[in-house]
Amino acid sequence: MSKISVIVPVYNVENYLDRCIESIVNQSYRNLEIILVNDGSTDKSGEICNRLARVDNRIRVIHKENGGLSSARNAGLDSATGDYIAFIDSDDYIHTKMYEILVKVQKDTGADIVSCGYQMFDEGDVPKEIDYDNFEFFEYTGTDIYNQLWDRDTSTVIQCQKLFNKDVFSHIRYPEGRIHEDVYVIHRELGKVNKYVFVDIPFYYYMIRNGSIMQTESFTSINDALEGFEDRIRFFSTRGLHEYEDRTLKTLFEYIQLKYRMLAKDNNRDGCRYLQSKMNMLLAMYNTGDFLENKELSKYRKMRKNYLILNVKIKIKSIIGK
Repeated sequence: MSKISVIVPVYNVENYLDRCIESIVNQSYRNLEIILVNDGSTDKSGEICNRLARVDNRIRVIHKENGGLSSARNAGLDSATGDYIAFIDSDDYIHTKMYEILVKVQKDTGADIVSCGYQMFDEGDVPKEIDYDNFEFFEYTGTDIYNQLWDRDTSTVIQCQKLFNKDVFSHIRYPEGRIHEDVYVIHRELGKVNKYVFVDIPFYYYMIRNGSIMQTESFTSINDALEGFEDRIRFFSTRGLHEYEDRTLKTLFEYIQLKYRMLAKDNNRDGCRYLQSKMNMLLAMYNTGDFLENKELSKYRKMRKNYLILNVKIKIKSIIGK
């Protein structure tokens, strides 16, 4: 039976950690190596990790100084000995049958990455029950693998509801010091596989809690996402995959416009100015006339006009305030 190395980065999650690890140790698929990476927690998370390791000999604990999610994942990757790699965020949990079914699909299809769906739920709520006896899965090969970055979007990008062949991570590690680390690596992962499979059932339970990245997005996280998209553009460009280079650039423009509206609503003039300069740089750098429709260019012009209006509103507020 092939072994799965399940890597769980842990940082100040004492209220959620037992539930997460219980969902892993109770998997119907038993051949697991569970690597808990305590990333410098200042609460009782480290103690909980040690207690759990004493109860189940499949659990190993790595204690390290705080370096962020990417650093913790990389520490787990460097220590992993399994045939497959999987990740779980320590405030989330998984269905008991998740790995059994993902491994079965992998064996049946020969896929390098098998992904499943996920349920998002608010802290204090309970995910919906799922029928795991009836599900479909979809196989993708060739450049159609890259299409999943748009066809399934977030479900393709996030890492935690996936089963990876260990070879996917040869020469790939997560960028440390980044917030949107998944955006940086997913295109590189997909570029190494011959087959990608999506299992259409939400085995992964993704909790949205107060203070999480999903709940409170900072300007730093926006900038990280922008640079992740730019890295993806370069990735496709150097491989001559210009269709996907263009599609990523469109996605980047849409993301800038979305976040511009968010920052403008908060009267964040510095953030809006930065996004303006980023948009100007991209328009100058790429031959956008080949694929940007008039409607999209109109959106950009409106964005620039809105920035000027925002400056006027902020100045008026400052005068009235005085």
